[in-house]
Amino acid sequence: MGIKQKIKYAIAKKLIEKRRKKLDFDISQVETYQLPTNAKEHDNNSFYFTGHSTDGHRFLARLAFRGVGTVEVWFALFIPNRGLYNYKKNIDKPNNKGKNIFSSGPLTFTCIEPAKKWNIDFEGELEGENEQISVKFSGVFSSDYPVINFSTDIHPAPMARSLSQETWSKSFFAKLKESDQVHTEQCGKFVGSYSLSGETVHLSMSSLRDHSYGKRDWSFMERHIWIIIGLDDGSFFNFSIVDYPILRNLVTGFHIKKDEIIRVVDGSTFGDIWDNKDTIPEDFTFFAQMENGEKILVNCSFDLSLTWIMDNVYSITEGLASFELLGMKGKGIAEFGKLTKNRKK
Repeated sequence: MGIKQKIKYAIAKKLIEKRRKKLDFDISQVETYQLPTNAKEHDNNSFYFTGHSTDGHRFLARLAFRGVGTVEVWFALFIPNRGLYNYKKNIDKPNNKGKNIFSSGPLTFTCIEPAKKWNIDFEGELEGENEQISVKFSGVFSSDYPVINFSTDIHPAPMARSLSQETWSKSFFAKLKESDQVHTEQCGKFVGSYSLSGETVHLSMSSLRDHSYGKRDWSFMERHIWIIIGLDDGSFFNFSIVDYPILRNLVTGFHIKKDEIIRVVDGSTFGDIWDNKDTIPEDFTFFAQMENGEKILVNCSFDLSLTWIMDNVYSITEGLASFELLGMKGKGIAEFGKLTKNRKK
């Protein structure tokens, strides 16, 4: 890092810390945020849940309410010794069920207690490789972990470093402000069940949820990697990298335990993990440098995957994966996204 970049880094870090002091988040409002009636085309309000059990069951569920009035609905369930089944549709409108209920088509998320408890319900048809099944899935996500707010809780060093590498101008900061959004994550557990062909299967899983709202123009983001791992000791590890046209190789993450949050300050780049944009790596190793000085090496291997296409311009591959780090094993998600073509203006 040269002298000029060091100065820009120091300025950026102070600006980030100053901005954080001014931010005031009401967790109940963040949890139950809904798009306004005058939302713009690229406004987005998305909720995501995933769960992974020791017996091999896995699920992921997502609702994304868009400013144009449509809802992106995802639900996938992996049943051991049977296969992966999924549902993905863009639905014309949400189900209007109440202030704290988020629903469209066969999928419903209900906020029972902000930052503590959510219900997840799906009832409908799922497509498998060779068959279609009718499933009723229901359960509760609960957590004693804090909600991680990426605007205030992530270490400022990675953002300051990425900012220091860009050319600063009035238009640069205007675009930065325009692309700002609220993004939270929370680790916890999911307890529930699903019914299939008259049989009920009970589930107990390590789980994570993600909520983000603000502008989401899929043609603006160039590529990203998002990794979340539930470890055998009950802790969770998060690592992500994002490339925007105005901000590149932005690394964030954390290792959260019951009594401690250790944040990522640096780590592997796209070049280390994903140097060929045309091929998604299904077995790879990366590192995360933590704020306590520890360097964590992570081995990842896909067990299975799904691919979604967002607004016909951005491809997301959702890897349900196995991990090894810190002498432990874990299960979770390794998500790879990339811009496939420019949006037609």
